[in-house]
Amino acid sequence: MIRNLDVLIPQWYSIGEDFLPEIRKQPEVDQLAKKHGVKILPLVHNVRNGQWDGEWLHRLLSSPERREAFIRALLADVKESGYHGINVDFDAVLPDDRNLLTNFMKELSEAFRSEGLLVTQDVPADDPAFNYRELGKAVDKLVVMLYEENFADGEPGPLASLDWVRKTLETMPVPKEKLVVSLGNYGYDWTIGSEEPAEPLTFHEIMKLVDRHGLRIFWDSVSHTPYVRYNKNGEEHVIWFLDGATFHNQMTAAVQAGVSGVALWRVGSEDLSVWNVFGKNGKPGNVDSLQTFGGEIPLYQGDGEILRIVPPSGHGERTFQKNVNGWIVDVTYKKAYTPLTVEQMGIPASEKTVVLSFDDGPDPDYTEDILDILKEHNVKASFFVTGLNTLRNPELVKRMVEEGHDVGNHSFTHADLGRVSETVARLEMIATQRLFQGLTGRTMTMVRPPYQAGVVPVSEWDWTVLKRTQQGGSVIVGERVDAKDWYFSKPEEIQRQLVKELPNGHIVLLHDAGGDRSGTVKALPEIIRTLKQQGFVFAPPRELLGKSVDQVMPRVQPEEKVYAEVSATVFASLGIFRQAFSLFLGAALVMGFVRVALLIYFAFRQRKNLWQRRRAQTFTVVRSNFNPLVSVVIAAYNEEKVINKTIRSVLASDYRPLEVIIVNDGSTDRTAEVIREEFAGTPGIRVITKPNSGKTDSINVGYKYAKGEIIVSIDADTIIAPDAITLMVRHFVDEKVAAVSGNVKVGNIRNLLTLWQHVEYITGFNLERRAFDELNAIPVVPGAIGAWRKSAVEEAGYYQHDTLAEDTDITLTLLRLGYKVQYEDRAYAWTEAPEDVRSFLKQRTRWIYGTLQCLWKHRGALFSGKQKTLGYITLPNMWLFQYGVQVLSPFVDLLSIVGFFTSSAQRAMLFYVVFLVFDLLTAFFAFSLEKESPKPLIWLFLQRFVYRQFMTYIVFKSLYLSLKGVLVGWNKLVRKGNVPVEAEIKTAG
Repeated sequence: MIRNLDVLIPQWYSIGEDFLPEIRKQPEVDQLAKKHGVKILPLVHNVRNGQWDGEWLHRLLSSPERREAFIRALLADVKESGYHGINVDFDAVLPDDRNLLTNFMKELSEAFRSEGLLVTQDVPADDPAFNYRELGKAVDKLVVMLYEENFADGEPGPLASLDWVRKTLETMPVPKEKLVVSLGNYGYDWTIGSEEPAEPLTFHEIMKLVDRHGLRIFWDSVSHTPYVRYNKNGEEHVIWFLDGATFHNQMTAAVQAGVSGVALWRVGSEDLSVWNVFGKNGKPGNVDSLQTFGGEIPLYQGDGEILRIVPPSGHGERTFQKNVNGWIVDVTYKKAYTPLTVEQMGIPASEKTVVLSFDDGPDPDYTEDILDILKEHNVKASFFVTGLNTLRNPELVKRMVEEGHDVGNHSFTHADLGRVSETVARLEMIATQRLFQGLTGRTMTMVRPPYQAGVVPVSEWDWTVLKRTQQGGSVIVGERVDAKDWYFSKPEEIQRQLVKELPNGHIVLLHDAGGDRSGTVKALPEIIRTLKQQGFVFAPPRELLGKSVDQVMPRVQPEEKVYAEVSATVFASLGIFRQAFSLFLGAALVMGFVRVALLIYFAFRQRKNLWQRRRAQTFTVVRSNFNPLVSVVIAAYNEEKVINKTIRSVLASDYRPLEVIIVNDGSTDRTAEVIREEFAGTPGIRVITKPNSGKTDSINVGYKYAKGEIIVSIDADTIIAPDAITLMVRHFVDEKVAAVSGNVKVGNIRNLLTLWQHVEYITGFNLERRAFDELNAIPVVPGAIGAWRKSAVEEAGYYQHDTLAEDTDITLTLLRLGYKVQYEDRAYAWTEAPEDVRSFLKQRTRWIYGTLQCLWKHRGALFSGKQKTLGYITLPNMWLFQYGVQVLSPFVDLLSIVGFFTSSAQRAMLFYVVFLVFDLLTAFFAFSLEKESPKPLIWLFLQRFVYRQFMTYIVFKSLYLSLKGVLVGWNKLVRKGNVPVEAEIKTAG
């Protein structure tokens, strides 16, 4: 509807007691109009004490000083509010004020035009107090009200007969380009023979009356307007009204007269079918669209703050007869309808009645204090509770009921019921109801939706919320007195706001949860004392409805008791689970923070102690002339794109003596040929070709043929730095060292996925190896680059075939045998990381599944006293943080996201920010240790979030495959050869 309008004229300004504009705006209407690009021209009128007051208007018009001050204040507010101008609607103008009114409009127009603003004026169709010709010259648009042919306090008759409309248009002495006609859509109910004025009715009220009492609607062929006759209490009534058919005829007449615009009086009272012929999208000739009428515009009954929504009975139907010129000449109403009705109940017997209501609780910090205060002052109030807080604090809800307060439903999670699905909204309300029934044995019949406590719904969202909230026989408890304790924190500010709003209504909105409510608790005693001293009485909502506790919170019926008992059991179990899960989750988060802090500490200590270790190694190497033969073993399967780069990087090593063994595992591509083409006859290179039997077997074959006691094993796609072998070998001067891990880096940073893996290698793998190096707890020497003592590998039984993570398996085995595993952070190697998601998931599934196999295989070492660092650090760390945390991570993410939309949003946001800052600082520390540019860390948040989803999927998949007993293949990656050759020349310096 709003989308069909060019201009909206809301009735917001009047002549105040000081003869300055008295302003009563509707912010939600203001926002709605501006949102849809509709111009606002606020209406200023001279209604006073419910009546048009010509004498009061005269006192303004007759004083130049008052006129000037009034116009100046009016202009200031219109400008400040960003409106497009003003609309003047003065009625009951005294005949002698004709010239004064004209002069006022000229002064008003001059002031507004100087600021580029419009001035429009509403005028009756025929009133000698209005100088139409001069007013038409003064204003931008003159809006002629083509209704009230017969007034409410006059004789019954048509409100706007067609001939009267035509005649008025013909005789109006105003240029057509300045003339706007306002068409009515409402009715008057006259009591025949009574001196009382007619009762104004909206179209919806007329239809409801006709529908409920089976009345007949007649069509007057003379005036071309409808009417209804009926008897009530022995008195004859006649209702003359305007509808879609009269609107069609009158709009057609206006268009034919060449007016510049058409207005509707008044939005909300009209036959909704007029919008088919009115507005931007209306079509004046579309008569057929008027045959069905009805719709969702509500009919309001009463003026209380407690609402009940009655759904409409359907749509009305009527037929038309048109003449050859397209005029509607006869209308037959076949069916009326009862519109959507909002019953506004709960008007108290005494104007000095106050209802205190508290939302969002219960909360252990505030609700108990509030209940104590209410008990001390003998005040009954109402509490609108959320299911989540009820689950946390069931005893407080029981106390509310026991002490005679009304308790209402405020949804389960404080969800915005207009923005979730209808199913979710229904579950929100039902879950809270079932929980309450299980706890108290009673049923809540009062509800208040979160974020919507107003009495008059305005937007589509308001209606969606209210319709979803009301269920069964429930009523919606609104409010007109908002103490704004969600905004004000000081007790005196809350009390001042409450007193200021109190004239607007009786139900007061306060909060006992959802933030810091200490100000509410402190303000409450003084509010109660002050209002009691002023003669106010306090009552719960039920007293406004004239009901008892058992009526607003009836006891659960016998047939429902089984559900209540089950609900109580289920929610009690949920409460225990929630507490256990929260405790477990909290412990996991604390362990996570502690783990990272320890990693940073031990990594820092390792770096600090490195110079002493290197100094000792150098001294021993020189003294003992330690320079053993090193065998470099490379297992290759279909590596034609990368193998020669790898071999060249090995041959460029500054370490000698050196032999290179390439085990060609039955490659089906040109791996063997490209090696032979470039390196045939090169001393120290041996190629062993065998039938395909897998990487593990190929590595074992290479190890058995190796002549050196120290074996460096690298992947076929890895490029190593020239000094990498030298740096790793020196560790073996210590005979207890069985393996040394090199520093693996991503060599093909080509897209976002490989960049994220670069971040992971530095902040995850390498930071952990630094810390665990200090504790002799390194869990894996990577296949990309690692050095091994051959005799130790033989003692361990070589690489085993029973896991997919053979490098992890043998590393853990060596630790169990009592050997040391160390890390050489300057032994750089660049590997090719997966460049697409599918390859990445394949690789990580193999790693995670294989590691899980290793953990199960070595479960006997968990918490074993024989290898303390392995049993109490390495293995628990792998179980907890590679699997446990990944299983929990989706719940953590979900709880964090949900937390942003609950009363704990501030706390959830603070926790998340602290976590991110901590993670960022840790990552920055890891990058500084590696002497790498921290620029990739701008992606850290996204990388962490996306990676968690990937890794959670992989962990769950691996656990599922393990439990099912499914074997996972090697899932060898397709090499692309994108590690740059330049990586070969980087050394440790």
